[in-house]
Amino acid sequence: MSPHSLRVLLIEDNPGDARLIKELLSECAPGSFELKWAESLSRGFEILGKEGIDTILLDLSLPESQGFETFAKVLSRTPGVPIIILTGFDDETFAINAVQQGAQDYLIKGLVGSHLLARAILYAIERKRTEEALRKIQNELERRVQERTAELEKANEELRGEIAERQKAEEALQKSAEKMKRFAYSVSHDLKSPAIGVHGLTKLLFKNYNTVLGTKGKTYCEQILRSSEQLLALVEKINLYISAKEAPLLLEEINLQHLFQIIKDEFSIRFSIRSIQWSVPDDCPVIKADRLALLRVLRNLVDNALKYGGEDLSRIAIGYEEGHQHHIISVKDDGVGVEIEDRTKIFDVFQRKCPVEEIEGSGLGLAIVKEICEQHGGEVWLQPAPERGCIFYVALAKPAQAQA
Repeated sequence: MSPHSLRVLLIEDNPGDARLIKELLSECAPGSFELKWAESLSRGFEILGKEGIDTILLDLSLPESQGFETFAKVLSRTPGVPIIILTGFDDETFAINAVQQGAQDYLIKGLVGSHLLARAILYAIERKRTEEALRKIQNELERRVQERTAELEKANEELRGEIAERQKAEEALQKSAEKMKRFAYSVSHDLKSPAIGVHGLTKLLFKNYNTVLGTKGKTYCEQILRSSEQLLALVEKINLYISAKEAPLLLEEINLQHLFQIIKDEFSIRFSIRSIQWSVPDDCPVIKADRLALLRVLRNLVDNALKYGGEDLSRIAIGYEEGHQHHIISVKDDGVGVEIEDRTKIFDVFQRKCPVEEIEGSGLGLAIVKEICEQHGGEVWLQPAPERGCIFYVALAKPAQAQA
């Protein structure tokens, strides 16, 4: 036997038909096929159990079995071996059904030549190999799909768990924020009344009894008045900060030139006393924003410049430029400027550039500016001025971007 010969098992009970098949195969290239003959189904199963077979030529009419049952028995016993039905019945419907059920070919005895038989065997083997390869690929794909589905399901389950945890955390944070808001309102309310009382009583004391208080008494009264005024200012700032965080925006059309004029009028006395030059752009557009909130922003930034600009502060300039998505307003001064390490943290709550005893203030002004800018879909940042001083930039999103 040639090492490359194909082993063919013929299950056929008719010796004459068996000899004919053997002769047909011998007419092919020498050594191409090795034929094993079994005259019964049981003998065929014995050979299949002992030897490796490449293909089966199966007659359907055998002593132990007849018709399609014969094919079904062989197929269930050897599903990996290609089967060619070799029968004397020329029934096209039967043949189509057999191929649909797994047969590789259907040949009619007496109509088969050596070339047709050899080609049918070769094609049957190749088709079976292809089917097996495709089956393995399909099984592998199904396995991978199952694994991937399991991984995705596990990931989805973890994600659902994370979402549930995040929702719990957000709910807890919301409850905490509500508690803090109520607490802040309560504290500011509880502080305001006694602070007003202390301030009023101290003024009365100073007014009615200043002749008997003496120098130290007057000094103490003045210190109490300043402290109570600072306390009232702090309470007001706390209320403004809460309002900036909680109050919804009331967007309206604002003429920036008019807004800048309001700020100039508010600070005109302080500008005059310190000989501060005030400048604004010659032309500014009408923008949409919350008027009171924007006034609060500019008021805080100008007040900040006056407080921290130092003795040499001589100029405060308002600027405007239109970005693609934002209106950008700047407040520039030529004061002492801000240290690099302070340029970010000064926007946090209760952050002060100077110690409390040096300059009055609550430490909430720039935090309020930041909150208002974020409510407008923008931001605030600080940069050093080219020569000296600093520039605060306020970006307010245009309405379409703010809504997005």
